[in-house]
Amino acid sequence: MRILLIALALSVSDAYDSVIFSNERKISHELPSLDNLLASSNVETPLVFLVNPDFTLGQFSKHVSAYSTHTKIEGLAKIVKNSRYHTARYIDSVISSSASVVTSADDFQLGSSIYIIAGEDWASMDSLFMRIMPKLGEKYVAVIAATNAVSNDKNRVKRVSTNEMEESRSAASSNGGTELPLSLPPYKRTGYDVKPDGKLGSCLLYLEGVDILVMNKKQKSGESIATIPLTTNSTTWSYVDGDVECSNNITGNYTFTVRLTVKNDVFNSESQDKRLVKMSANTEIIFTLKFTSTSENYWNLQSVNAKKLSVESVGNKLISGTVTAKPEADPTSVKYMGFISVPYFSMVCSSSQAAWFHTDQENIYLGISLSNSEVQPYGVVSNNIFKGFTSQVEDCIGTFSPGSWMGIISSLILLGGFIFGFLMLNSVQTMDRFDDPKHKQIVINVRE
Repeated sequence: MRILLIALALSVSDAYDSVIFSNERKISHELPSLDNLLASSNVETPLVFLVNPDFTLGQFSKHVSAYSTHTKIEGLAKIVKNSRYHTARYIDSVISSSASVVTSADDFQLGSSIYIIAGEDWASMDSLFMRIMPKLGEKYVAVIAATNAVSNDKNRVKRVSTNEMEESRSAASSNGGTELPLSLPPYKRTGYDVKPDGKLGSCLLYLEGVDILVMNKKQKSGESIATIPLTTNSTTWSYVDGDVECSNNITGNYTFTVRLTVKNDVFNSESQDKRLVKMSANTEIIFTLKFTSTSENYWNLQSVNAKKLSVESVGNKLISGTVTAKPEADPTSVKYMGFISVPYFSMVCSSSQAAWFHTDQENIYLGISLSNSEVQPYGVVSNNIFKGFTSQVEDCIGTFSPGSWMGIISSLILLGGFIFGFLMLNSVQTMDRFDDPKHKQIVINVRE
């Protein structure tokens, strides 16, 4: 229990403190979500909210004696501590019009799937729950939280957390963008009301950043390649209807259009004397990733198209003026990005190979590399309001990468040296005549 409290204290607080416990349903720090618990509650396995105005994790730790092993624990605290599954987490406020509010034991009636057991303080909440608990049975899931965290009043104004206000400001920024990471379709993202439907299929794309590469093929001295990193600090993203078009089938085409906007000037290097190229503030980058599955054996990244992709020169050392990419990426470079897997598997990549584009300047190429990305064209885990990646994952870095070969070869060399040394030691033999006193001794004549 002490570990449970300390672990949550280290996480980022953006809502209400809560403790969730159950003897029947497995509860972890993240799963199942509170929305899932609400949706799955029924008369036989009700969801019970235990609330008092001053509840915090500090109050809870006091009653469960989290930092003492000698204090006797009674009542609700003992039930939580002895429950089979329990965890502490932060929750957003909950409004459930169907919830049955119980402020005294006489108010309680069986037949509801959600109960709100409210006390004026911990003691009254504890006492009320202990009187009602025998009627609930053993299959309930309970959530202890502050009174303001739970309500059955549809007209109540929800408390807005600090993180939500920051996300709202980001979504309402001048460029209309949202802070990275990007997720397409943007289910449950601030500023977007996107729900699963047939047109969006059963696909997902997650992206934390993009590297824009600039290469001068004829450069013979100095730098021939420069990289402009587009990350959370420098870039926002946006979404419009039609940016995701996925076949709701195991075979077909799955297309994601990525829209990025640079917030401030971004250079290939922070050092001024090493700056070769840049992307100016408010520059838009729009490109499309098209995945294809033509059989039931695998899916792969088929093409990358750039609708808007350009960089500017700094000092004319690597390029001259502004360079704009042509629409279609080189098919060979797309193939080597490594996005290929089988149905129902997602693909993750910490840093992909680049898809290279010809440009409007001879011998100058622009590349797009995806950073910390995950994609699944079909078969994501889904419900009515949300979709998520499956647990079956492949990595774009193969088993026999340069790093793997280095480790294998080093291990073989060390093993070979060990075997050689072992055999050499075993080959050392002593003469039997030194060991057997019955044999004639060796006589060495010394002549001067």
